[in-house]
Amino acid sequence: LVVRGHRIATTCGAFHALREIPNIVPQLQGGPFVYPLWLQRQLLGVDLSSGGLLLICGSAGTGKSTTMAAVVVSRLRAYGSMAIAIEDPPEYDLQGMHGCGNCLQMPAEAPEQFPGLIMDALRCYPAAISGVMLMISEIRNAETAALVLEAALSGHLVLSSIHAAGIESAVARLVSLAGQTLGATVARADAAEAVRLVVHQKRGQHGILFAALKNVGDPSVASKIREGQFHMLTADIQRQAAVMMGE
Repeated sequence: LVVRGHRIATTCGAFHALREIPNIVPQLQGGPFVYPLWLQRQLLGVDLSSGGLLLICGSAGTGKSTTMAAVVVSRLRAYGSMAIAIEDPPEYDLQGMHGCGNCLQMPAEAPEQFPGLIMDALRCYPAAISGVMLMISEIRNAETAALVLEAALSGHLVLSSIHAAGIESAVARLVSLAGQTLGATVARADAAEAVRLVVHQKRGQHGILFAALKNVGDPSVASKIREGQFHMLTADIQRQAAVMMGE
């Protein structure tokens, strides 16, 4: 039994919140979540191999870390190469070989350590090495948001998560955080180029429900991000849904 815990002090003493973590290595096929075929095709798409940002969003407890781990393992098995996972704390044991690919896990003790660990990872595995992935468990501050965009623009496939109620608010929050370091105009321009796929997940009555927005070969999406018209992305999400599910 693997359990993730958090301890807080209360007026009556310590309180421990515990959550069971499945003792498995997640994959897009084989659990613990059931990913629809249309989403599997997007997450395993060869067009992500050239780099960019894959952003997983949703509220707390919806399994964002599980999805990121499943993508890393499944893409390593499909394409090989190398992945570096920076997590606070690591939830799954991803260290080691997955097919012909290898994953290294770098634990962070606090969000403030993320920027330094990201820079270490980028020095070890530059984007010139094809197919390298960088997984950053969560974007929580301005410096991390800016570095995530920088790494995604350099040619790495960067996977990260952010708390948001939907895809539109996730992109807006990413730009808002990065803008505190880069400036609003630069942050919007970088996000318009770096973001490749945004996946939102939430718990439904019969499991996890998914929605996605792709920013590859769709000038409408990039234009709206660049102009800060995040609320208008809803139309693109609805338009793309029919295409993705029909492929």
